[in-house]
Amino acid sequence: MGMLIILVIIGLIVYFMKKGIDNKIIRSNSKGLKWLFLGYLSILVLSVPVAFLLPIETESLKGEIAKGDVVHEQDIYIEDALLKGEIEELVDKNKTELWAFDYENDVLNIEQKAEEFYVAVYLEETSEYTEMIEATYFYPRLIVDEWDFSNEVSPIRVELKNNSLNIYEPLSVTINHGEFEMGFPMSQFYGESKMMGRSSSSSMGGQILYLKVPEGLEIGDDTNVDIIKVE
Repeated sequence: MGMLIILVIIGLIVYFMKKGIDNKIIRSNSKGLKWLFLGYLSILVLSVPVAFLLPIETESLKGEIAKGDVVHEQDIYIEDALLKGEIEELVDKNKTELWAFDYENDVLNIEQKAEEFYVAVYLEETSEYTEMIEATYFYPRLIVDEWDFSNEVSPIRVELKNNSLNIYEPLSVTINHGEFEMGFPMSQFYGESKMMGRSSSSSMGGQILYLKVPEGLEIGDDTNVDIIKVE
């Protein structure tokens, strides 16, 4: 379609130039118009071999193709499975980080050490552990313009100090994300790229931490996170 429009425009210009329209302004500028037309036509012609050497409507970046919906779907899947106590199955299928701490006190405070940061904490009391706390972190999905950058996400940090389990926000990560869009000359031949004018979008899953603690362990008053108990 774009090529057809160009041919029509070229035909009209050639027709009127040969016709010699009886207009003083056009006649006086016909030489300049001719050179302008020839220059533009030269650019289009030279763009043809270049166009075949460049990727058309492709993206060059480090990631895998994915849809933004997978973020929401994974969050729901993990939450449902955790409430059912299916932690082992989730660990096998998802990227996780694991911590284990020796702990002998009867009271534990769980503290989040950042204001603009939220982590959902699931708590399971188990008879398997009597003097130990196990923490499992599930890496969230990160989708940028339908590309999956989940492997670039940094984990949260978990530390045990005295009777407090401290949770720190992840370190920030810089992602170099680039796209190729056809320039104006090549778009004359191929039409407008589907990516031209497209706004950028991103979606990131929630931060989830699953704790296994000894049965009867009391959660202290200094706890400042929302705790979801797993029965």
